[in-house]
Amino acid sequence: MGNFNIFPLWATPIYVSSLECQEEVKTFLKELLYERISEDNGWWSKEKKVLNVPQFSELKDKILQHVNTYTNQCIEIDTSNIEFYFTNSWVMKHKMGDWSQEHIHVNSIFSGIYYFEVDDVSGMLGLKKHLSMLNLFTPTIDFDVKNSNLYNCKVWTIKPIKDMLIIFPSHVRHHVTHSHSENLRYSLAFNIFVRGNISKEISELNLK
Repeated sequence: MGNFNIFPLWATPIYVSSLECQEEVKTFLKELLYERISEDNGWWSKEKKVLNVPQFSELKDKILQHVNTYTNQCIEIDTSNIEFYFTNSWVMKHKMGDWSQEHIHVNSIFSGIYYFEVDDVSGMLGLKKHLSMLNLFTPTIDFDVKNSNLYNCKVWTIKPIKDMLIIFPSHVRHHVTHSHSENLRYSLAFNIFVRGNISKEISELNLK
């Protein structure tokens, strides 16, 4: 068979990188006040705007640099008249047996996770294709595949490592598998929205 090309049109870009953070800052994050969430499968910080706390300003700036890389260099959004900003940010804490149910993030454009304390068995991140995403097949027929890949997968699993940063569109359904670690797992989650003028002639939108 001769050479061929595959063009991943209408893809969902998932950004994965690493971010260095001072151990002192990580300690401050761990020492935040926490409460058990209603599903009883993890704790979250009582502070829901963690990145607005002054002592985390440097971490906020570092994450925002990655957000700018994702939006400017990957998606190539014209940001000359707009600005992306954090709306919410909170820390999740999981013990052995904790997990996170499948969910999306509403009232948000992009979301992200910074894993600042994880190990090999503290849970996997699963990203799930929604049935309404008809980029390849409709639900009319469900083909068996020889191997799952970026083109045909229904779920894509990422194994978090320490200092990994992930950014994705907020509508992407995701979950966290059960932790089998004796160590606590910590991650910082955040949501991003936009403000400014999105000029589209008769569909101009001004977000403040």
